[in-house]
Amino acid sequence: MHAGVSMSDSKPIWPDSPWFTGINAPCRVEVDVNDLDVVGAIPAQIDGAFYRVAADHQFPPRFANDVPFNGDGMVSMFRFSNGRVHLKTRYVLTDRFNAERTAGKALFGSCPDQRSTGDRRFLSPHVPEST
Repeated sequence: MHAGVSMSDSKPIWPDSPWFTGINAPCRVEVDVNDLDVVGAIPAQIDGAFYRVAADHQFPPRFANDVPFNGDGMVSMFRFSNGRVHLKTRYVLTDRFNAERTAGKALFGSCPDQRSTGDRRFLSPHVPEST
């Protein structure tokens, strides 16, 4: 597909681009995994959590040339305790996420704005997804 081609009305496919393949491929799952496999040993004294926040599209983007930053927010927590590590991942449930989940497809273009959605609430600087 070339730049500007809408993917919303086609079958759910992911663009064949470095932004959506390999290590950048969308994960699209919320999980709880206890006792991850560890190579080596985690010192028992390490007790805490490491959080990672990244964009993760729940649906294929509307445009093949979209960027991953337009994905939905995904928070991962790695919890370390007693030489063990556990993983938990969750989507950030924003208005935008919920609207797309209800529609069952991506609703927003390269940069969400009123012209592409008709919805002014996604322009507000007072909502988390605007930051």
